[in-house]
Amino acid sequence: MAANTIRLLIAGSQAGGLIGMSGQNIEKLRDSSGASITVLAPNQLPLCASAHESDRVVQVRCLK
Repeated sequence: MAANTIRLLIAGSQAGGLIGMSGQNIEKLRDSSGASITVLAPNQLPLCASAHESDRVVQVRCLK
């Protein structure tokens, strides 16, 4: 079964809302969707995000 992966570039100011306190929001998304959801480390940002140091990349990987 092939995996589908998407990466989303989000503003750092929105990352906290996605992650939630102690990761509760992202955990709910993982549990309800079965997807692997990862917020990549700042050193893994693509070049297009380098102008905005607070940008974050969220990777969603689904096996369906």
